[in-house]
Amino acid sequence: TTEISTVYKSSAASDVYKRQIRGDKVSATVPVQVGSDSWRSYTSKYLNGDMRGRWRVELLSDTGEALASSVFEY
Repeated sequence: TTEISTVYKSSAASDVYKRQIRGDKVSATVPVQVGSDSWRSYTSKYLNGDMRGRWRVELLSDTGEALASSVFEY
């Protein structure tokens, strides 16, 4: 398996969400709690050989606004 990890920093207390998309299908939407501007949070996803393909990871605000995204091929 391969571990995909991303670290985020927020300048305000809020919740953000990491959305994982494989191809055109949402695989998961994971809440990432951010309590203050000094907090650090992370999430990870383990991928195995059956999960090959094009992936997109999006960071969303609590209102659903896209804050960042990244695309990779596994």
